Amino acid sequence: MSSLRFRLMIIVFLALLPMAALITYNDLEQRQLSRQNSERNLLRVVQNCNSDYTHILQQTKQLLATLVEFPAIKQYDSVAASELFAKVIRQDSLYYNIMATKGDGQIFASAKPLPAHVPHNLADRLYFQRILNTKQFSQGEIVWGRALGVATLPVAYPLLDPSGGIQGVVAAGLNLKRLTHIFQIKELSSDSCFAIIDNRGRIMFRHPQPEKWIGKDFSHTEVIQKILAQKKGLAQARDIHGQERLYAFLPLGGNPEAGFVFAGITLETILTPARQALIRNLTSLGLATLLALSLAWLLGLLFVIRRMNILTRTTQKLAAGDLSARTGLNYGIGEIDQLARAFDEMATTLQKREIERQQSEEELRQSEEKYRLLVNQVPAVVYKGYLDWSLECYDDKIEKITGYSKEDFNSRRATWLDLIFPEEIQEARKRFAEARLTDRFCVNEYRIRKKSGEVCWIQVRNQIIKDPANQKDYISGVFFDITDRKLLEDQLLQAQKMEAVGLLAGGIAHDFNNLLSAIMGNSEIMVLDLKKDDPLYPCALEIMKATEQGASLTNKLLAFSRKQILQPRLIDFNDIVTDMDKMLRRLIGEDIDLVTHCGDKLDLVKADPGQVEQILMNLAVNARDAMPYGGKLTIETANVHLDESYAQSHAEVSPGPYVMLAVTDNGAGMEPERLQHIFEPFFTTKDQGKGTGLGLAMVYGIVKQSGGHIWVYSELGRGTTFKVYFPRAEEGLVAAAPRPAGKPLQTRTGGETILLVEDDKALKGVIAKGLQKYGYLVWQAANGYEALAISKREKGPIHLLLTDVVMPQMGGRELAERLRQLRPEIKVLYMSGYTTNAVVHHGVLDAGLNFIQKPVKIHSLIQKVQEVLEDEGPS
Repeated sequence: MSSLRFRLMIIVFLALLPMAALITYNDLEQRQLSRQNSERNLLRVVQNCNSDYTHILQQTKQLLATLVEFPAIKQYDSVAASELFAKVIRQDSLYYNIMATKGDGQIFASAKPLPAHVPHNLADRLYFQRILNTKQFSQGEIVWGRALGVATLPVAYPLLDPSGGIQGVVAAGLNLKRLTHIFQIKELSSDSCFAIIDNRGRIMFRHPQPEKWIGKDFSHTEVIQKILAQKKGLAQARDIHGQERLYAFLPLGGNPEAGFVFAGITLETILTPARQALIRNLTSLGLATLLALSLAWLLGLLFVIRRMNILTRTTQKLAAGDLSARTGLNYGIGEIDQLARAFDEMATTLQKREIERQQSEEELRQSEEKYRLLVNQVPAVVYKGYLDWSLECYDDKIEKITGYSKEDFNSRRATWLDLIFPEEIQEARKRFAEARLTDRFCVNEYRIRKKSGEVCWIQVRNQIIKDPANQKDYISGVFFDITDRKLLEDQLLQAQKMEAVGLLAGGIAHDFNNLLSAIMGNSEIMVLDLKKDDPLYPCALEIMKATEQGASLTNKLLAFSRKQILQPRLIDFNDIVTDMDKMLRRLIGEDIDLVTHCGDKLDLVKADPGQVEQILMNLAVNARDAMPYGGKLTIETANVHLDESYAQSHAEVSPGPYVMLAVTDNGAGMEPERLQHIFEPFFTTKDQGKGTGLGLAMVYGIVKQSGGHIWVYSELGRGTTFKVYFPRAEEGLVAAAPRPAGKPLQTRTGGETILLVEDDKALKGVIAKGLQKYGYLVWQAANGYEALAISKREKGPIHLLLTDVVMPQMGGRELAERLRQLRPEIKVLYMSGYTTNAVVHHGVLDAGLNFIQKPVKIHSLIQKVQEVLEDEGPS
């Protein structure tokens, strides 16, 4: 134990101890980090799914609230109500059944027939008894439907008589299996589970295999007991199979009585990455320890035991005349060390060059071997390129990518010019030249043509190696086959575009416009208050720019699906078709050929260009859906004259000159029976869930409102043609020019009094601040009743009512009518976040009144306010 070799081994072992401690500490940190990440992921999943579930209940509540308003429900019309319910569940498979009862619970209408052997009364159901007490929307517990014999989640909405009593109840049974399609659970691993339970521990929904678990009671299990006791948060418990899992859970909608949503992942899955990393680290440490101990043992042998033996053998070789003999010992002050020094110095001169040569050859051989192993392991082709576009390759992977063998390139039978497309050679030279002027490194992506003629994509990474004269000598580079990545990028881009359009078109609503208005208004006020040299001034401008872009996108998407107040002007159909060409091509897809035939010297029509675009888009979408495997879509415009004979066969048509817009497809076509109903609301030829049946009804309404006529012809298996006729405008008129820019605003030092009515607190504040900045006296009200109270209280003049259209308690239209009874001279300016034609469609606001669309800029609002106040005519 006192030998030098043993001491060296002890030192090496002690040196490796901190590394072992570091590996252990790192493993503990990795385990903790993995658990924290899993906790965050689980909480995010249950929060998202809780939000989706709450949205489903809110959607159902709105549906039931709408249904109770139908006359058939209020009048106990069993046939009409049952047909209405049946139509609803055909359009939305979220519901197993919808029923309506009288005040005593007796069912008088059902979307699906009720078997004679089951009770036709819901008075014994918990949710029915709860609704009698609360007179509000009620969610029940999981029940087995009497009519269908399946587990459902019942919800109900009261039908109140004028006195506030229960006149009846409309109830719906949620299809719990459909939750699988609503909750898109993609963030957890394959062995994770997700479930929704009621407040007694029964399964309302479980992923995976919802049909296996729905309705079962697991209140006795450890995890369910912890959830019912703890209400929300995280817990570690055994699942029904006895496997240890980490769970995150929340009460549905924040109400424990409604049930809980939870997700769980096994501890084995959480800790597996950390365990694997620990095994790798400990294996590496073990190998390093073994190597270090072996070296220590070897060095001890070399410096102690073998020292004397080496000296003896070296002396014998020297006596025999072997000048290549060396002691290899470190020189000290002892006699043996001095003797070794004299021996080595004598032989060194003779052997030095030979030793250096041998060492150089060995180092070169080792270096080449390492490089060759590295090249074979890299999933890329390593090459050396030259100015004449030739290259040398170091492995055989190039044949797999290009089809040419390594020998083809090394022998110059194939060069880069055989691979790169001719039109991309100039770009390659340009990037090469730019790289020479910078860091001599460049990355390019090319299409290449393989030896077989097949085209693929590669990514090339080149490093230019220069000689001392700063002239390029050769290129050291690698290239990869990125064809699959390119294909995936294209597919992903297309999927993201389609998904973004669908999400945005369906998600924009009144509150989002209010939010944009508040952000836009505050940013404008910041710009007005800040000096241009203020560091926050550019930030405020960027906020304004971003909100303007958001508002523009919102209005465009809403215009695709809803009407607006008609703003007719003289337009040319050819301009509309030309402007929409690119958008229509993206909309219908690449597998449908779009052909346009625009008539020469087309007459003008007086119509709303946005509505004409809506017509064209709806017809194009219907044509696309009729050609699921591709086809041809033709759009035509022409001047036509509908004569007396045509008018006689079409009662709604007046003879005369028209401008025609025709859309033709060669898709599936329709039977004559379906053609009779295509313009009826909710009628659709598409599969369930793929269409609302309102598209052609909307087209019909726009055409009729504009004084036009629409005609359709279809043959089964041949295709369909829609022809839209708009009356020709008077001759001699020209298309309307764009509206001139508004007058520049002048900051007022004092002005009129404005009564501002807005239910959104943040938006109301920013609008008031903007009006006050331009000198207006502003009275603020959160609803119509507050506004009427202010009007009665204030004796001074109120020049303008600026009000939201849709508000709780009292709408803007009703407020204006009641306020005019008190102040006949007051002017009115309406604003709303809904598209204006949707407001008109629901009878909230008559077309032609003063109106401004949210989100609204303060500058635009001030212009509109001044315009209304300066208008001498009635408001």
